Amino acid sequence: MFLSGRPMWTNPEINASDAFVAAWLPGAEGGGIADVLIGDTSGAPRHDFTGTLSFSWPRTAVQGPLNAGDADYDPLFAYGHGLSYARPGEVPELSEESGVTGAAANPDHYFTEGRFTPPWSLALRDAGGERRLGQEASGASPRDGVTVRSADGSAQESARAWCSPAAAAWPTSRPPRWT
Repeated sequence: MFLSGRPMWTNPEINASDAFVAAWLPGAEGGGIADVLIGDTSGAPRHDFTGTLSFSWPRTAVQGPLNAGDADYDPLFAYGHGLSYARPGEVPELSEESGVTGAAANPDHYFTEGRFTPPWSLALRDAGGERRLGQEASGASPRDGVTVRSADGSAQESARAWCSPAAAAWPTSRPPRWT
C-alpha cells in the first residue's frame, strides 16, 4: 500500500511487491481500502477495486508533468490505468534507473544540519517573484509574503516553520494551526 498525494517514481518498490496499491491520501476512508485488501473469513475479496489512476504515473524520477496528448507523453502507467481482482495483470520487471544524475542521485540527503543539500533548494514565491533557499536556514519570498525557518535543525533536520501574511507572526515554540 503506497499512500501519497501525487504520482511518484516507485519502480524499486513495485519490483519488490507481489501487489502494489497506490492510494491518494485516503484520510478517514482507510477502512474502505482495507475492505478491498483484506478478504472475508474464507479469503475471498469483500469488494473489488474500482479506482483508476487520476494522473499518469511517471516512468522515471525526473519525468515532469505527464499530460495525455502531449508529444512526449510516455508514462509508466497511463491516465486511467487500473487493475482489479476481476481484471488482473502482470507488470514486468521495471527499470530501477531513476534518471537522476550527478549530485542529485543520492536521494538520502535532502537536508543536512537543517539546510538543503546541493543541488536541492526550496522556492519561495509571492507577487514579487521567486527566491530560492539553498544553504540558508531561513529566508523569505521577494515581498516577504512567505517566510521559512529551520525549526529544529539538529534533531529533526527536515523540520521547517512557515509563515504567511495571514499568520504574520507566531511564538517560536508554537506555529499556527493550518486549516
